[in-house]
Amino acid sequence: MERFWEKVDKSNECWLWKASCDSYGYGHISVEKMMVKSHRLSWELTHGPIPCGLYVLHKCDNPKCVNPEHLFLGTALDNARDRDKKGRGACGKRNGRFTSPETTPRGESHHKAKLSESDIVEIRKLLVDGVSHRKLGVMFGVTHATIGAIHRRKTWAHL
Repeated sequence: MERFWEKVDKSNECWLWKASCDSYGYGHISVEKMMVKSHRLSWELTHGPIPCGLYVLHKCDNPKCVNPEHLFLGTALDNARDRDKKGRGACGKRNGRFTSPETTPRGESHHKAKLSESDIVEIRKLLVDGVSHRKLGVMFGVTHATIGAIHRRKTWAHL
């Protein structure tokens, strides 16, 4: 307990973790050879054990803050809603597909691709000729739903 609190700067409203942090900015400390998030340990030292399945969330939205007054318990859904309410989620135009489209694997470069670009061109020609989704699925070894997604340009839209 003493080792924990000596790593905290209590000079402001947010009590900032002064020791090591992870890549997301959350403080952490080794406790019995296990890394523990500092805000979670702050909660446990102040309020007791965290019930199974619950998260320790920040009212202040500051990952380095360990002030128990700024922390509250919530479920994964509460955490996601809190993130979205505070505008931190990578949704809409902040999603990586929009901010860095060049890094998003598309088409044949995607690790799960079963079809090639030439397959897509051929599928689209056959769709124009009236070949059914089911028949095309059998021909190309994919489901009819995959053919439907190609037809609607939900997938392979870049071609």
